[in-house]
Amino acid sequence: MARHLLARGHRDIGLVWGDDIRAGVRRQGLVAALAENGIPAVPTSLGPAPGMFQRGREGFADLLRSGARVSAVACSSDVLAQGVIAEAQDRGIRIPADLAVMGFGDFDFAAHTTPSLTTIAIEKATIGRLAAQALLARIRGEEVAQRIVDVGFRLVERGST
Repeated sequence: MARHLLARGHRDIGLVWGDDIRAGVRRQGLVAALAENGIPAVPTSLGPAPGMFQRGREGFADLLRSGARVSAVACSSDVLAQGVIAEAQDRGIRIPADLAVMGFGDFDFAAHTTPSLTTIAIEKATIGRLAAQALLARIRGEEVAQRIVDVGFRLVERGST
């Protein structure tokens, strides 16, 4: 997310983020990547998990109320990102001309919204298969060799950035 937004010239990047553990790890990585590029303080609106559309709207409104000037908003889920887009559009902010928005998860609606949502896709089916295999191994009394498996991710660039 950070590399994509930075490559598009954004330096004023805000976050609308859920406070669950996995999202927190992703947020730490994003903030670290921004800091490595000279962006030490990132305005952030944290909300309870799971991320919901209304929370995305509220999170973006919180960023604006705080006085943060942002040219891009990264979100911990596509649902939050869609809420950010809706709030921005209601305020007359054009996506992506005035504000770039990114999500996470490549949810089924992401390609079909206006504008379509730039997001990070993860291999959900692979994660489910590996989790089921690990669970079955544990049921059989076997040790699970790899407790953490990196299945990778990919950027899906669409109209919102």
